[in-house]
Amino acid sequence: MACAAGPILPRFTVAPRWLFSRLAVLVTAVLLVPDAWLLVKGQSPQAIIVLVAMHLAMALVTYNALIHVAVLQLHVASHRSKSPTPRTVA
Repeated sequence: MACAAGPILPRFTVAPRWLFSRLAVLVTAVLLVPDAWLLVKGQSPQAIIVLVAMHLAMALVTYNALIHVAVLQLHVASHRSKSPTPRTVA
């Protein structure tokens, strides 16, 4: 879902990085709800810690990758728009 939201958000908002960071926190919190439910139902706390660590690691990696890729794409796009278009000699 994050990979789909990364390129789409800039089309709908003037502050895509701000919105993406808030959405990343919200989605990560939602993904931790089943972990909490498993803990309440009596599963091993060590296993739940591993699940929480996995969800947090994936959120961190995905967020950083998409933010850096998006910055790179914006940087490349701005350079392409500034470069003169090639002219044909007639």
